[in-house]
Amino acid sequence: MTAIIVILACLKTGIGLLTSFGDTAVELFPRLKYRKVVFWAALLSLIIANVGLNEILAISEPVMYFLYPLAIVLILTALAEHLFADDRVVYVMTTIFTFVPALLDGLNALPAGLKGGWVHQVLGWGQYLPGFSMGLGWICPAIVGFSIGWIWHGLRRYKRQ
Repeated sequence: MTAIIVILACLKTGIGLLTSFGDTAVELFPRLKYRKVVFWAALLSLIIANVGLNEILAISEPVMYFLYPLAIVLILTALAEHLFADDRVVYVMTTIFTFVPALLDGLNALPAGLKGGWVHQVLGWGQYLPGFSMGLGWICPAIVGFSIGWIWHGLRRYKRQ
């Protein structure tokens, strides 16, 4: 009896998600056909479910290790925009200084079999970044980039006066 309840609960949730996705997709993109959207969404879900969560995570983890630092830095910089009057130079410098360490963190998160050759050599640069072994090698460069951008903003503002 419990198995039937679990199956029905999962089926109900899956159908609800698919129909909600279909409704939203057709609302956002009126040229799409509802049945086709739901069909392709169901098919893609079926394929992903059969590939397996571990494989999906193995593929997506390096991407997340690369993208999350950039997203975090941009969000924190936007929250501190009152310090630099939303000057673009601060965003650019912070992002530039975060990009390479975030890329190194993404490469470091690759499965062991993909870390040979040039990847292994490039990852050697990570030893110079504090927190790199924990996936936090981007923090110090981001702070440096923000500081340089903030100082640059201040100097440009001082010259205008």
